[in-house]
Amino acid sequence: MVRDLRYRTENVSADEEVKQTVLSGNDYQLVLPSGATVGHRSLTRYYRQKLDPNRGAVVVKKKPGAAFHSLMAKYRALGWTGASAADLER
Repeated sequence: MVRDLRYRTENVSADEEVKQTVLSGNDYQLVLPSGATVGHRSLTRYYRQKLDPNRGAVVVKKKPGAAFHSLMAKYRALGWTGASAADLER
């Protein structure tokens, strides 16, 4: 099918500036003039996730001293038996 493009060029002069569409965006998304956002195809796995918007973030509170007990458990696993009162006085 051959299109006749004469109607597009009849009213255009050679000195007339051509309006260019400027698209803004970064490397991972493109914002079109209509306002629609198009994401990069390498991020498709994240766009396809079906996350529940009503689900809030889960906050986990640790017990006071949990870090100390965890560290002591690691030392005991390595064979440390503890210091006696006599060892501490030296």
